[in-house]
Amino acid sequence: MAAPLSLEEEQATRQFLEEISKWTSQHGVSPLSRDLAVKFLMARKFDVLRAIELFHSYRGGHGGGRKFDLRRRVDRVVFVLCCRTDEGSRRKCGQYWPLEEGGQEVYGHMAVVNQRVDHHTHYNHTTLALHNTETCEQRQVSHFQYLSWPDYGVPTSAVTLIDFLGTAKRQQRKMVKALGLQWAGHPQGPPMVVHCSAGIGRTGTFCALDICLSQVQDVGSLNVCQAVRRMRTQRAFSIQTPDQYYFCYNAILEHAQRQGLLPSNQ
Repeated sequence: MAAPLSLEEEQATRQFLEEISKWTSQHGVSPLSRDLAVKFLMARKFDVLRAIELFHSYRGGHGGGRKFDLRRRVDRVVFVLCCRTDEGSRRKCGQYWPLEEGGQEVYGHMAVVNQRVDHHTHYNHTTLALHNTETCEQRQVSHFQYLSWPDYGVPTSAVTLIDFLGTAKRQQRKMVKALGLQWAGHPQGPPMVVHCSAGIGRTGTFCALDICLSQVQDVGSLNVCQAVRRMRTQRAFSIQTPDQYYFCYNAILEHAQRQGLLPSNQ
């Protein structure tokens, strides 16, 4: 049984529900349940303003389906989507980029142009050009969509997901290098944007793998449990199922064997 909310958390929940109910009534979207509202608030440590931003980032006005807001993240260069936009009969994520090469979509003052699509067995890599019609700023970004990962499940292959992660990181390094003096932040560039539908199960698993494999490379050791615990202090419910948690261990072991860090018979 979940621990009862504190007085401050109860007040934040009421405030959040009042603010979100105005938006849902304006856009004809089903009201948010209290349980789901608490999850949004927990993901942002009961910071109402940040929880509202999270809500708008992952839920759009198209029939209540989640819609990722590309405009809020124009300082990033690599985007990773860990799910299909539609799975079965359910919409999992809004189609926030043009699918066809040469296609263009306009979102407010942001025009998004599909410059190229590379189709692979387990993922698609799309090169997008962003045009800010107010400032005339232009930027190229890479969008990766992994296709072989069922909701609440695990990828069909650990090898293909790790290779996918490696491809996205290599593209990140390539694009940061191309920015040259335009980027004055961290040497590895701005953080990747990673999301799925709710942004906790598949996203959490992908991020945990990235953290742990980076630890192996940088310091030669890792602690999966510790990494997941720390993630959950910043993003509640990251990694949703025991299978996803177990998959992290299997994927890391498989990667270590491929890299010669472990004997193949272990």
